[in-house]
Amino acid sequence: MHPNEPTAIESLAERFGGLLRHTADLLDGEVQLWSQRLELVLAVPGRPPAERWARLHEIVRRVAAHHESVRLSARDGEVLLGLPVRCRRGLSAVVTARLPRPRPAISAESHGAAPRTAALLGELARTMGEHLDLLQAHASAAAELVQQRTESDLLQRVQQRLAFSDDLRATFSFILEQCRAATGAELALLSLPDCRLFVTRQPGLAGRCAWIDRGLVQQIGARIEADLPRLPRRAIAGPLPSLLQGPWPLPEIAHLALAPLTRRDCPVGYLALLRLGESAFAPQELHLLEALAAHTVLGMRGGEMEEHRNAALLATVKALVATIEAKDSHTCGHSTRVHLLSMLLGKELGLAPAALESLQWASILHDVGKIGMPESILRKPAALTPEEYDVVKQHPQRGYQVLHHIHQLQDAAQAVLLHHERYAGGGYPLGLAGDGIPRAARIIAVADTFDALISTRPYRASRSEDEAFAEIRRVRGSQLDPEIVDALETMLPFLRENVVMLESTAHSG
Repeated sequence: MHPNEPTAIESLAERFGGLLRHTADLLDGEVQLWSQRLELVLAVPGRPPAERWARLHEIVRRVAAHHESVRLSARDGEVLLGLPVRCRRGLSAVVTARLPRPRPAISAESHGAAPRTAALLGELARTMGEHLDLLQAHASAAAELVQQRTESDLLQRVQQRLAFSDDLRATFSFILEQCRAATGAELALLSLPDCRLFVTRQPGLAGRCAWIDRGLVQQIGARIEADLPRLPRRAIAGPLPSLLQGPWPLPEIAHLALAPLTRRDCPVGYLALLRLGESAFAPQELHLLEALAAHTVLGMRGGEMEEHRNAALLATVKALVATIEAKDSHTCGHSTRVHLLSMLLGKELGLAPAALESLQWASILHDVGKIGMPESILRKPAALTPEEYDVVKQHPQRGYQVLHHIHQLQDAAQAVLLHHERYAGGGYPLGLAGDGIPRAARIIAVADTFDALISTRPYRASRSEDEAFAEIRRVRGSQLDPEIVDALETMLPFLRENVVMLESTAHSG
């Protein structure tokens, strides 16, 4: 949502209606709120009489034209004011006011009254503009988070197809259609070595834009193929004629987005989108196109599939972790720090390579179940109520549901499910104890507890490494595995010396 009409003006009327009424009462006058289209949105105490309407309209026109305040004096001594409501996007509304003639009893003070009144109304108009800026910032942040979630979900679906489908052609067609649908493009093209051109279209496109026929599609594909060696090795976008040379007798504007498929920095194909109309491709859409192009490259050779799956899975994991931490700024870097500490503990304990690989995925994704949880709980700057804590306790099961469908993450999903079990029993969600809890889950529990203690939260200060370990030592054998606590104690000197490095690595990761 952008703070433009009618949304912005309706928001102003809703949020500031009471304040405008109070201001009119305070000034013993009238206040009106107008849209840029000279439409009266709100008038207190009521609609101005007909004899004043033309003058108010003139004031609003002058304010809208010059974005400056206007002051007019009436014959009876009254004053009419007009003030612009500005936000970063420009003029959004106009506030007008009628101030009555000063009463004789206070006429000696009236010389300073007008400037003070104008200042009061100016401050009100400035506050309204700041409200619109906040609306825009909130809308941008919300849109970005939705985009991240959408991209993460799409990449996960693509990764699942790459992991479990034996039909690469069907998988490539799936990737192409998902890319087209996610960006709202009318046409998507995929060119692979030694393969026919893959094409997907918006449903009903032929009837609405019959000029995009098979011949034009082939012409665009051939032109991209010819220009590919000279084009950048990254996703690019722009009007079709500006990116590709040649005559393009198009009846309307068309934008092209293009991501090369590269191997060893050499182009071996491309993924392209065509969108009709004035709407250019946004940076996040190019980012998605580039990510899907990378996923396409991963599936191009069956003999390299296992290595490619792991790389794509890591990209998906990073997207999931970014989504988790975008919901709760207070725990930014937590997942990566728990991952780093868990891997250090795993190596200290001598875990086998396969167990370390499972620990790698489980530790970085241990909080993935928080993705669907209310931000009001995750960001609450105080202790949780019992009801809110019950919601938070659902995140291990939620995380398991997200991960256990992915073949490579089935062992990791078990550790995610059980990382809040207690060594002596009584934890959640299953109440397991001792060796009945997977070792990876027990390692994550120690790392998770240590990082939570040394991190600042809105409701408490962070503890030092020694203070945090003292608390961990206190629950050794009851909440946490004694062997892993002892391994952490062995690592304490290293952690004291390198905590800053670990934090910076977490934030950069």
